[in-house]
Amino acid sequence: MKYLLTLMFFAMSFTASALTLLPANKGITLAMTEQNDQLLVLLVVKNHGDNIDAINLSEKFALTGDVVAVYQKLGYEKIQSIALNNRQKTQSYPIANLLSPAGNHPAHIAAGLNYHKHADEVEAKQKPFLFAKSTTPTRSEAIKVYKHELLDYEVELCARPLTKITDTTDILATEFALFLCGDFTDRALLMRGINLDNIQSGQGFEQAKSKTGYFPTGPFMIISKDWRTLVNDIELTTKLNGQIKQRAMASEMVWPIDKIAKNTLLQSNQVNASTSQHSPLLTNKELNSDMSILTGTPEGIMFSPPDTRFKIATAMKYVFSGSFTSTELKKYVIEQYIAEQLKHKRLLQPSDQLTLSATYLGSIELTISEPE
Repeated sequence: MKYLLTLMFFAMSFTASALTLLPANKGITLAMTEQNDQLLVLLVVKNHGDNIDAINLSEKFALTGDVVAVYQKLGYEKIQSIALNNRQKTQSYPIANLLSPAGNHPAHIAAGLNYHKHADEVEAKQKPFLFAKSTTPTRSEAIKVYKHELLDYEVELCARPLTKITDTTDILATEFALFLCGDFTDRALLMRGINLDNIQSGQGFEQAKSKTGYFPTGPFMIISKDWRTLVNDIELTTKLNGQIKQRAMASEMVWPIDKIAKNTLLQSNQVNASTSQHSPLLTNKELNSDMSILTGTPEGIMFSPPDTRFKIATAMKYVFSGSFTSTELKKYVIEQYIAEQLKHKRLLQPSDQLTLSATYLGSIELTISEPE
């Protein structure tokens, strides 16, 4: 009975935390919806779970468009003043109708191995790296998994620069908006494409992480003048079928957001081996406000690399089966491991339910589905 009460209390606390918004004296919470083919920007004042109470800033100021563009025109002080006074008429909006706050750029920037414990669980060097995330951001749409895929989740804190960043920008003075996001991966495709001798090259990551639906995002964007301190208050959580799999503070990231932005600019002139075409991270040597930064995931993913026992057993099979005459050992081990993972259904399966959440940023509810 005591155990049951503890579980009930924990579940209630988790739900309450997911509904909590950033206090207006610390910053503003924005969202975006669409009406009559126009983008409307909302100042969120209450989160009820299935719907929100919000002030329609687009209606009040006759401004429509992307959430960051409208914010740039109105400014922080004006919007926060409205939030603090909270005397404006609010309207109710379904959470399901809120759009992604990620920006409409065709490629975003992602950091890999940016949490030490995550690097440990995949047996990689504790050294972050960057790669392109080239897929359209979504909200809480179902993610399809095909029979040949090893689908894995990652919860992340995402950021958007509120102004354009170039080589001459004082990055320490740059402000970022924050939102919740997921970074999904086909581990089979990644294992085939990764450069095991130099993971930090980013090779194989863009392809394995840029499939349709692999960039789900939360409903809210928060902006604070003290955004660095705010990052330290944000806890990231993943629940799979009701069980917590990932839980960590965003403050644990190795490269903070501004360092990721700085390193992106430093690498913009370098060849990025994450695609077969060797495309650069930035095409115009600038990080603009339509782009998002995925800051990396903490430990707790489903995938784990093959252990020594598996490698030895597979190497023996490689020799005694005569496979050494037709394929390389490394490739053979990878394919055998992928087959073993698929056979035992070790990663996400159809009907799995995921909840990604973050302090002040709401949640992403996802269902894993079969292809039609």
